[in-house]
Formats: sequence, C-alpha cells, structure tokens
Amino acid sequence: MSQQTRDFWTQQTAVEQIRQDAQIPGTHNSPLPKSPLPDLVREPPAGQTAQLDAGKRGAPRRSTAALQLQMVNKGAHFLHFEQPVLAPDGCTPLPALKKKGEEVTAVESAYAKAVQDYRCMEEKGFLVTKDCGCMLPHDQYGSKGAGNTLKGHQRACYFFCALTPRRDTVEKKGKPPKGAAPRDSNGWPVSSQISHLCHRASCARIDHLQIETQAANLRRNYCGVLGLGKCDCGMDPPCLRMYHPRDWEDPELELCSTEAEVMAALRPLHERHPFEMIPRTQVQQVAREQEAAITGVKGKRRAVKALFTDAKRPRA
Repeated sequence: MSQQTRDFWTQQTAVEQIRQDAQIPGTHNSPLPKSPLPDLVREPPAGQTAQLDAGKRGAPRRSTAALQLQMVNKGAHFLHFEQPVLAPDGCTPLPALKKKGEEVTAVESAYAKAVQDYRCMEEKGFLVTKDCGCMLPHDQYGSKGAGNTLKGHQRACYFFCALTPRRDTVEKKGKPPKGAAPRDSNGWPVSSQISHLCHRASCARIDHLQIETQAANLRRNYCGVLGLGKCDCGMDPPCLRMYHPRDWEDPELELCSTEAEVMAALRPLHERHPFEMIPRTQVQQVAREQEAAITGVKGKRRAVKALFTDAKRPRA
C-alpha cells in the first residue's frame, strides 16, 4: 500500500470517528464518502492485496548483487573484456570514450551508452557451454526475456562494433515503423539483422554473431535439413551448429564448471578480444556483502515507515 493511500484512509477513519462522536444523524451506518483519489490507489478488497501486488505492480526489482548470486548458483563465470579500440574487422576504429566534461558528438554519446549497457550485462556473468563456447547472459538479456530491454546479442554488437540502435529496430525487431521492409530487385528482404552462427538465440559471444541481410538470416534457419550432421546451408561464414526450433530441448547444453574449461572454450575469442576472469568466490563474497547491506537499509526504512504510520493512526 502506498503512503498516499495510507494517509487517505487514516484521514477518512478520523472523519468518521468525529461524526460518530458528534452523533450526527445518518452517518453512523452510512458508507464513507466517495474517494477523490483515482481507483488505482484505493484500498483493495480484503484478500486481494497480494493479488494486486503480484499483478499490477509486478515482482520487486532485484539488485545487481542478487542477480550475481543467482548466476553464481547456476554456474556462471565472470569475464571483464578490455575496451575495444577496433571493430572485429580489425581496421574500423571505434569512437573514443571521452572524460566527463569534454565535448562529445552524438555518435560518441550513443557509443558511451552502448558500453554502459554491455558492462551492466557483463557484471552479472555468463554461462559458458562446452560444445562451442556460447556465452549465455542472465535470462533478462536472453531471447525470451521479458521487458523492453536490449538483448545480449544486441549489446555485444553495439559494444564491439559500435552499432548504435535505432528506436524502431529495438522495439519492432528490425521492422520499419511504417511500410514494408526494404527488399532487393528479386523481392528478398535486405534489412540488416544479427545472425547467430551457433543458433542459440540467447548467445552474446561476439564471434558467434554475424551482421547480414534478413534473407541470409532466414536461409540459415534451414541449416541441417539435409541430415549431414554439419552446416549444409552454404552460408559464409558457416554455422557452428545445426538449426533447431526454439521449443526444442537442447541435450548438448553442458556448461563449463572450471576456469580451465572456460579458457579452453573461449581461447579463439580471448586471442581477438582479451578479457580477464574474475574469481567466482570473490564475486560471491562482494555480492553477499552488498545484498546484506541493501537488506539492512530496506529493513530500517520499513521500520521508520511503520513508526510514522502508527503515529498518524487515530487513538481509540
């Protein structure tokens, strides 16, 4: 219940008590006057408070420390990549990150936001698969994650390639806000998309991502139809795994459990994009301390709120 709602009903209870004490006719059994507040802040009927909390307001927002502990329990590893200077092609320079107070261009400002978005995902850790070294971020950055947030593969491309997203490509999955998608002379869609060479839609490993036309991306969806057990779609670069529908249970999803396994799975990536591995025990210890501090502050705030609420309550 919000503080505004509490104050309103405390005031209404006090008004009704005054009417009863003054023995004003017709008020003892009369309902309280209609609330001037919107219906959304009114007191819900009995038994529906929990339903209101879960339905309208949604689950409470979790801290980064809580998400880190959740990923540690799943077996995640924590990697910190060096700030890239060149794009993956090895020759395109990326925008420089300016210091606070320095004049920045629109492109530099957009890229600075992209770096911040990637670091926010990076600090929560990645699950690393043994088969081809896919890096799977927290579920909120996955393909099935709820919300309007940028997904992991988008954040990786913007961080390593300096591709700044347009509003329509983020909210409408690459489709222009008005009209049909651009097509070539043969009618094939040619808008740029991010293809997963590993065919895991939640993977955020940059060398598993390929920026190509929508037509090429669609062609990769038929990789494996010939039953050869390897990439047979004829695309360049070739796919790392065969395509499978999203509702297919992945029996190959075995995760790296040790740092040695992670370094072996990510060796080609480490050679092109150096990173540092942060020990899980260190992350776990810091996250527990931060979560304990947050819980203590929240407990103090609840106690103070309860104190003021009790003080405002009319005495019998």
